Parts: sequence; C-alpha cells; structure tokens
Amino acid sequence: VVKAAVCAVMVWSVFLHALKVNAGTITIDSFNNPDAPAGGGTNFCVPGVAPWCSGNPFSHNDAAVADVFGNDRDVHVEVVGPAIPISASGIIGYEPVYDIGHLSGPTGGSAGTYVTATYDCAGGAGLGGIDLTDGGVNDRLEIDFQSLDAGDLTALEVTIDFVGQGGASTLQRHVSEQIGLFTEPISFADFSDPSVFMSVDSIKFTFNNMTDPVCNVDFEIDNIAAVPEPSTIAMLSALVGASM
Repeated sequence: VVKAAVCAVMVWSVFLHALKVNAGTITIDSFNNPDAPAGGGTNFCVPGVAPWCSGNPFSHNDAAVADVFGNDRDVHVEVVGPAIPISASGIIGYEPVYDIGHLSGPTGGSAGTYVTATYDCAGGAGLGGIDLTDGGVNDRLEIDFQSLDAGDLTALEVTIDFVGQGGASTLQRHVSEQIGLFTEPISFADFSDPSVFMSVDSIKFTFNNMTDPVCNVDFEIDNIAAVPEPSTIAMLSALVGASM
C-alpha cells in the first residue's frame, strides 16, 4: 500500500511538472524590442516625400530580435488607391516616450492602406514545425489592441494565415472598433484546419483588406500570443498551488 501511494505521488508530481512546463503563453510578438540605434522602434510613413518618408509600398525586416516568434518579423505597408503625400504613418517596435511596444497603422485620405506582419524565420526559411498549442494546452490566439478606429466601417478586417507541415489554414475576423485597451480572442477551432497549429512554419497577419482596404483606419497593437483557455489557466493555477 505504501509503495503504491509513493508511486501515485511520484506520478502526480510528474503530471504537475508537465502542467507547469506546458502552461506558459507563447508570445508571437510583443513589439517591445528596441531595434533602432536610439533605442526606439522604426517609424514609417507612406507614400514618400523624400527625405521624410519612404516610398509606397514600405517594407521592413527586423531580424534576430527577442520576443518575436522565430526572432524575425517582416512588416509590409501598402497604400491602395489614390494616395496623398502621407497616406499612412506609424511605428514598429518599442516607443520610449510612452514605454510601450506596438505596431501602429494610422491612415488618412481617400486611399486605403493595409499592413501585414509575417513570421517565418530569417529569409523565409520556416519555423521548423513549432507546436503553437504547447502540447495541447493553448487553444486560442489573443491580439491586444491599445485602440482601434475602423475608419469608414465599424470593424477592422483581420486575416490570419498559418502554414504548417500539415497544410495551410486561413481565418478572416472582423474586429469591432473600440476606444482604449481591449483583447480580441481568436479560437484555434475557428480556423479551417486547427491541426496546423501543432506544426507551424509561418504566420501572417493582415490588418485591413489587402485587395480592397478601408479608408481612415487607425489601430495600435501591443501584443499577439497563443494562450490557454481561461478555465484551463484557472485549473492549472489551482493544481500548481495545491502541489506547493
């Protein structure tokens, strides 16, 4: 009986250890990396009036950066339609004045602008089949917005493309505009093929419709992550607490 009890305790301890290991959030991008010489992020504005702005489109790569999935982020900003001198402006990365990291895409004028953020390792080599579910614990994405003005509509179209060793999966989500901080949860089960999250090679987020973007959209995002379902977090916390 004693031996059986000892074995049961050992199995339970191993189980709790596994829960602790697998319970952590997987950050896709916190945008909190100081990647510029001055310790801040990268400012952009398109289309350009030299030397103050870039051309249209604007593309920027941050390689070998911390807190970024695969340590590589590619951002592409493009104005679609008749552009004014500055149809879009924003920042990618750390903002030292307000001490936050974010991706912002304020736009104006009659032209629409879309922003993509792609994570596929340096040179598009692929992430090597990363398990975004973390062994089945994580079941959703969360996008943390600092603010969202959907421009000429009441919701921002966000398209998310995943490619994995088992295939590809895409989801279009309309995120309602809100003032102030909010989190948009996106369940893995909402995708056409949720199994792709167990072996991820690349991820692309598109903010505003790529082929027909809405005018006057303004948004700020400060974190994207894969997380457990809230009840799972509560259960894991209770189990870990009981084991101490």
